[in-house]
Amino acid sequence: MIKGHVAIDANVNISLLKNYMQEKFRLKIEKLTMYRAREKARILVYGDHSKGYEKLFQYAAAIHRAEPGAICKVLCDAVTVPEKLLLAVVASDANKWIVPLALCVCEIENTKTWTWFLDHLHSYLDDGRQVTFISDRQKGLLNAIPNTWPIAYHRAYCRHVYANFAKEHAGANLRTRFWKAAKSTNKHDYEKAMAHIKEEKLQAYNWLEREL
Repeated sequence: MIKGHVAIDANVNISLLKNYMQEKFRLKIEKLTMYRAREKARILVYGDHSKGYEKLFQYAAAIHRAEPGAICKVLCDAVTVPEKLLLAVVASDANKWIVPLALCVCEIENTKTWTWFLDHLHSYLDDGRQVTFISDRQKGLLNAIPNTWPIAYHRAYCRHVYANFAKEHAGANLRTRFWKAAKSTNKHDYEKAMAHIKEEKLQAYNWLEREL
C-alpha cells in the first residue's frame, strides 16, 4: 500500500503515510506501526542492505581485479555477526577537499579492530611521510595509534572537544574565545587566545590545558 510512496522517497514522512492510510482506507494507525511498515516497504523496494555483507569476499575480489595495487582484506564473519561499524580514514588534498583513503567495515570499534585497520593503512602509506591524525579520541583509536604509527602526531577534532567543553563551560564569550584559540595559526595568537579564556574563567582554561 505504501510501497509507491517509499519508492519515490525512502524517508517519506510518517505523518503523510498516516494521513494516506486514513483517507484511502479509513484506518487510524499508530506511528510505531507506520515506522515498521515503512521499513518493510523499504526492504521490498530497495532490498535488504544487510544481505550485502555476505558478498564482501566477492567485492574484495572485484576490487583486486579492477585495481591490482589496492589493499582489500576480508576477515569478518558476514553471516553470524549482523551488526557492523564503519571505520574510515580521510585526508585533505591541496585544494582543501576531503579525500577518502581507506574504509573498513568491522563488528566492533575497539583497540583490536583499529590496530588491524591502521596496520594495513601504514603498510600502504609507509613512505616516510609525517602523518597527523585528527580524531574524536575514541579509546580504541587512542590505544592503536602509538602501536601502528609511533611517530605520528595525534590531535583531537575541535568540534568534539568543544562539545565536551561546552557541557561544563557554556557561554557565548567562552565559545568565541575557544574557537579563536582553535583557529590560531601561530603560537603567539594561540597563547593570547588562551590567556583570554583564563581571564574569563580559570576552570575553563584548566579544563582545556588538561584535555589538550
